[in-house]
Amino acid sequence: MPLASISPHGICRRDGRRCWAVREAARSLHRTVSVIQDLQGPRIRVGRLVEGRPIPLRIGAELRIVSRDIEGTEDCISTTYDQLATDVRPGDGIWLDDGRLRLRVLSVGQDEVVTSVEVGGLLGEHKGINLPGVSISVPSITDADREHLRYGVTELDVDYIAMSIRADRQRPDPRPGAHQRPGWR
Repeated sequence: MPLASISPHGICRRDGRRCWAVREAARSLHRTVSVIQDLQGPRIRVGRLVEGRPIPLRIGAELRIVSRDIEGTEDCISTTYDQLATDVRPGDGIWLDDGRLRLRVLSVGQDEVVTSVEVGGLLGEHKGINLPGVSISVPSITDADREHLRYGVTELDVDYIAMSIRADRQRPDPRPGAHQRPGWR
C-alpha cells in the first residue's frame, strides 16, 4: 500500500498543501495513496556538549547521564528528561541519535544513570534519546500532538496516525478527547 508520511515536526499549511498535492496526484493517476500522520510525542534529548562539538563514545566505555544542565563530555552528558533516573533500571537499553549509538544501563542513582557503550560513534548535541521497552513517566501524547492531531484529522483527513514514541506499553487512543469519552480506552 503506497503511503505518504506527514512529519510531526511542525504540521502546518505547507503540510496541508503537500497532503492535498499527494491526493491530487494519486487521483490523476487513478491510484490510492494513504496519508499517515506521525505524532512526535514527548521530546527526550541529549543536552549541550562542550563547545557544541560532537563527542566520541567508545564501545565498552562508561557514560554517565545526568538531568542537570551541564556541557557534556565523553564521560558525562546531560538529558532534557529529568525523570530518566526514575524510569530506567539496570539492564535497560538507551538509544541515542535514532539508535545509531546504543547504551546499556549499569546502575541508577538519584540524579544519574551510569551506562556502558554497546554501539559507539560520534554523538552530537541535542540528539534524540529513545528508551526501548521502558515505561516513561510523562504522557505519550503532548499538547502539541493533540493540536497536530486535530489539524490532521479535521483539515487534512489523514488515513493513519503513528507515534514516534510511546510512554507506556498500553496502546494509546490518540483521538482528540477519546480519554474523556465513557467506555473508550
